[in-house]
Amino acid sequence: MKKRVKPTERFKSEMKAQGFNDINALCKDIATHLTYEDLRIPYLGRIGSLIDPPGASDAGLGHIHLWDISNPTFTIDRQSAWKSANNSYSRTSNTCIVYSGHWERESDVLLMGVATPCHGSGSLLYDRNFMDYFMQEGESFQDS
Repeated sequence: MKKRVKPTERFKSEMKAQGFNDINALCKDIATHLTYEDLRIPYLGRIGSLIDPPGASDAGLGHIHLWDISNPTFTIDRQSAWKSANNSYSRTSNTCIVYSGHWERESDVLLMGVATPCHGSGSLLYDRNFMDYFMQEGESFQDS
């Protein structure tokens, strides 16, 4: 199913800070990646839903791992593993894009921002204060 992605201003700003200047091309790549039909976009990795914090699934929250060499935990070994992976599931990093997939209009996706780190005890995905923005945006998107 073809996806229609809409970036928030926060997403645009954070992705430009990551070095992605052509937001339209990025959105097109993400829309393709989220169909699961073509997972060969080299800078996008594992796709997953978020179940924490409580209510994340009601807000339709999910994440996509992102190639990010500016993150010091994305070591040469992890970059090599990403490059040699045979599937997107094996492409993980410590940086991810947070999005909301609409529960009723399954083709609609709201791109909201970036979380780094997104693994381990310091993961921002488990930080309620950090996630409040995504929860509120996702819930508003679900109600739209």
